Amino acid sequence: MTFLARGVSGVVKIGLGWVGGVVGSFIRTLTVRIVGGFEGSARCVTWHLKLTLACRVEAGREMRIHPQFLREQIFLMTLGHLLTTHRIVPELSAGDRWGVLEELVDVLVSEGRVESAHRDSVLAALRFREETMSTGIGFGVAIPHASSEHVREVVAVFGRSASGVDFGALDGSAVKFVVMFIVPKNQFQAHLRTLAAIAKFLNDRMVRDRLAHAQGREEILSIFSAGR
Repeated sequence: MTFLARGVSGVVKIGLGWVGGVVGSFIRTLTVRIVGGFEGSARCVTWHLKLTLACRVEAGREMRIHPQFLREQIFLMTLGHLLTTHRIVPELSAGDRWGVLEELVDVLVSEGRVESAHRDSVLAALRFREETMSTGIGFGVAIPHASSEHVREVVAVFGRSASGVDFGALDGSAVKFVVMFIVPKNQFQAHLRTLAAIAKFLNDRMVRDRLAHAQGREEILSIFSAGR
């Protein structure tokens, strides 16, 4: 299956609602691979959780954009764009997983991503998920996550612990890297895709090594933004 834009000179807009909830709000330019050798650029704009690709095409040219390629590119962009330097904690102060959840939720509150009035509700959803089964997936990684009616888009925060925190991980190892995210209620596909993207990214040992040795928030963010 391909998306086809057969156009006159100008901009063709292609709505891609199936990834809007994953990406969050951003405006960025990415290069799009076009079948038949034509290279174009697309400006991705999310608005109210709906993604639109505005693709400039030449008169008389056909442009086919493979969905799988878009998914791969968008997932790479997701991780960097879900975070900012202010939503990165280079050294967690909490000594247990419950304290880590509180510390990271408080970062989202201070950044205005979660309203202070809804802090306890969001925290309760995260704790409930963690009590059901540990989000420590192994290799020193934990991905606490929950859905909430109190967020309008996917929000995330990253924390690092040099000494490690006991999350009751599947492999018994202490957790050194925590990516916590919350998705809007009833966005099941966005939830799964975000979780899969983060897990795949942190499954790379080279990525984990780079994150462990990164000097400060800016360098950590650059690693997520690079997508590898």
